[in-house]
Amino acid sequence: MPEKCRYEQEYFDFTSGKTKTYKCEEDAAKDRLCIFHHKTYWKEHEDEVRKKFIEKVEDAINNKKPLLCIGYNLPEVDLSEKKFEAPAYFQYAVFYEKVNFCKAEFNEVDFSFAEFNREADFSNVKFLCEAPFYNTKFYSKANFFGVAFFSKVHFDSAEFIEEAYFYEAKFLNEVSFSEAKFYGEAYFAGTEFSKEIGFYETNFSSMADFREAKFASGAYFTRAKFSEVDFFKAKFSSTVTFNETKFLGKALFNYATFLDATSFVNSYFLPYALEKCLDPYNYISFRYAIFERQEKVVFDGCDMERVSFLNTNIERVKFRNVKWRDFKNL
Repeated sequence: MPEKCRYEQEYFDFTSGKTKTYKCEEDAAKDRLCIFHHKTYWKEHEDEVRKKFIEKVEDAINNKKPLLCIGYNLPEVDLSEKKFEAPAYFQYAVFYEKVNFCKAEFNEVDFSFAEFNREADFSNVKFLCEAPFYNTKFYSKANFFGVAFFSKVHFDSAEFIEEAYFYEAKFLNEVSFSEAKFYGEAYFAGTEFSKEIGFYETNFSSMADFREAKFASGAYFTRAKFSEVDFFKAKFSSTVTFNETKFLGKALFNYATFLDATSFVNSYFLPYALEKCLDPYNYISFRYAIFERQEKVVFDGCDMERVSFLNTNIERVKFRNVKWRDFKNL
């Protein structure tokens, strides 16, 4: 009787709602591990691994049964336009080459702790379920252009090493990017957030583009860190908070619309002490911005040295414990 793969890993089971132990049932191929769980087997047997993986995917789709790919090590695969009616589990999976999920559809899926070493294409994917991407690592381009998340989605502690594209994505339920790290440019231009969005302690090390993004419900950027950000014509229809948020470079809110409570408490606006070390064109700009309910807008404990409100009505905006200085470039 062939020896079975020794790989085991705990995972959250959607059907039972409990944590279970996944035990691989594949035959061992090398070092007591199967062709999927051995970390280097795929390099010398790429076609074999891909062929068997696609067979497993087709079997799960055709028979509407769960797809268990936990901890798999995979070469380049194309899963575009696949419809997964049963749960698909990709926790701890490692995609070493490009993976294409374009126009796929998921009813239940989990990518927590997965790693994408090459481009990950999720463009126009429909996530009809809650989609966890906890601690997921994207080492190359992550493309979520036009994706639709119909239920909650979690990118908590995810890492995006290169560009992350969320152009025109639709988040139709709550979404969290808490403690996520964007090392490359992050593009959220034209993105729609229908429910609460949390960017708590999110780190944007490069440009963050939120131009014309729409925030229909609460938007929370508390303790986030921006190297450079653009909210040109963004629309905040509900509460938005930038409390203790760090703006380390140029931050543009030009023509942005704030329809409800807006809070900048202890926000870190390019501190005066570092003025000579910074690009003189780095500043915080609210030019032509609209604060619809000015009595609910507050700037508290902020250094306003490099903040511009040119052509913006701030007559009833509350400024508490702020420092105004003479920034000649404005």
